[in-house]
Amino acid sequence: MTVSSDPFAPVTAMLTERLASLIAPATTFAELFADDAVMEFPYAPIGGTASVAGRAGLVAYFDRVAAVLAIDRISNVTVHLTRESDVAIIEYRGDGRVLRSGRPYVQRYISVIMARGGRIARWIDYWNPTAAADAFDGAA
Repeated sequence: MTVSSDPFAPVTAMLTERLASLIAPATTFAELFADDAVMEFPYAPIGGTASVAGRAGLVAYFDRVAAVLAIDRISNVTVHLTRESDVAIIEYRGDGRVLRSGRPYVQRYISVIMARGGRIARWIDYWNPTAAADAFDGAA
């Protein structure tokens, strides 16, 4: 297995490959986003992060996630292009592990991604908070 300095490398690769018409190539996950991008998590648990604004905020958020969770593989990817040329809906499965415990992390995602100028401007991430809680067993 190749070790990457970007813990989100599987997601970055999947997005740049599958959404090449929307986003410019990037080498790290944060580079996919516009400076003023917003990422939203409608199913975030109470007290969890519901949204993050700006690339700097996203980098800090991604660093916090990467400190507790590794995504090792992305699979079952389906991209739904919309009538709007800058919007796509993507379904995928993420497999990884909780770093502290080694417990498996298996998550299905549906993400609505809006691009502007070759970068992601808004990302709405729908995921199952129960699957995350099960992986973390109540503690990150």
